[in-house]
Order: sequence, then C-alpha cells, then structure tokens
Amino acid sequence: MAEKFGAHSIGVEVDPLKCWWTEREIRRKGLEKKVEVIQSNFLNVNLADADAIFVFLTKETKIMERLYSKICNECRPGTKVVSFEHPFKKWTPFKKEDRLFLYVLEKSNLEEY
Repeated sequence: MAEKFGAHSIGVEVDPLKCWWTEREIRRKGLEKKVEVIQSNFLNVNLADADAIFVFLTKETKIMERLYSKICNECRPGTKVVSFEHPFKKWTPFKKEDRLFLYVLEKSNLEEY
C-alpha cells in the first residue's frame, strides 16, 4: 500500500527474522518514511487508529476469533479489513476476490466484548 498508493503503513510481526527481512526490503525500496515494522504479537498492538488492516496468517487457527474480538473492540466504523485466505466467520465479506476477503466495518457488525 505504501509503495503503490503512498499510504503510511505499519506492519506487525512477531518473528524477528521476518522483521529484519521486511525492514531490509523497506530500506531497499526507499520506503522508510512510509513504512514501519513493529516486532510484537498483533494482539498486543492497539488498532484504534487503523484505517485499514491486512491479515496474513500462515494457517487458520483460533487466532482469527481472537482477532475478530480485538477488531470489534478497538476499531471504528469505516475501517477496512482484508484477510488473505481465512475469512472471519461472523462477518459477510463486502467483496471476495480469489483468496482475499474484504470487510468494511459498520456499527451493525461491531459487537461489544
């Protein structure tokens, strides 16, 4: 998103090797002012200011349920959520294309936890 559209982007990755590699690619592409990587579990990062969230998980686990709850608690209506390969079971995608699921949060699909 930063490279193609100039969007300020923050990546969250728990694996230090993936963080290192991602930071190297950010520098190689000259995107240091647009992209930041946080080494952390995304469940520990506040998502309240996010306009869009991209979820890329290597395999489906119960983490999708925990992420669903986190998004419902922290995000505001209008936030866009894109998930690669793994749909959120409680939401109907706004759009589905190949293995991508796009959701647009509305008050009606944000539950209180």
